[in-house]
Amino acid sequence: MAPDGFFADDITLSANGNTVVDGAENGSEFWDLDGFTITTGSETESFPNYYVAAKRSYVSWDKYLKTGPYNFGFPDKPDFVEHYAYQQGLLITYLDGSQADNNMNEHPGEGRSLNIDSRPVPINNTCGTTWRTRIQVYDAPFSKATANSMTLHCRGRASYVRGQAGQPVFDDRKKWWYAEQANQGVKVPVNGVKIAVTSETALNTTVRVSSTPLTAPK
Repeated sequence: MAPDGFFADDITLSANGNTVVDGAENGSEFWDLDGFTITTGSETESFPNYYVAAKRSYVSWDKYLKTGPYNFGFPDKPDFVEHYAYQQGLLITYLDGSQADNNMNEHPGEGRSLNIDSRPVPINNTCGTTWRTRIQVYDAPFSKATANSMTLHCRGRASYVRGQAGQPVFDDRKKWWYAEQANQGVKVPVNGVKIAVTSETALNTTVRVSSTPLTAPK
């Protein structure tokens, strides 16, 4: 896909009664490119892309993950919030150097640095919509533990969120983005990468991880 810009070919110039048509196919000898490049119409460029796995648990600064997240769910009480907890576990982030930002309204499922939700299927609420992203990703970390259940409110209506079973394995051959909630989730490359949580301590402060080597897709 070509980004926004200006493309020109077979430029016609007239000077002193002479007309010259040049498309620069033979090089830039007579041109000052000044930021432009000569292209055949097909360009290939390499960008870094990789996964970062980080342990999230309620210690140090991460202690606020347990009490910090909040939801405005009462239209008649606009300043009232209800708190819930982001879950502990192994948070996996996909970094894509080909993207300039995380604006998924413009490029759904693609961004510079996006957290992968271990349970990516959109969560519905009693208002007939899906929960906003900050609630959808409350159980994003990979873990063997079942996520906490909780009750939040949507337009004043109680909406029960049932904690889903533990999801300890990330496999990039699976689906981690859904069109129903396009501004959440990640479109990852299919390279055969697998990262698994094999064990966790009782207080969730230590995790043992295994990963498979990168293999070319078949």
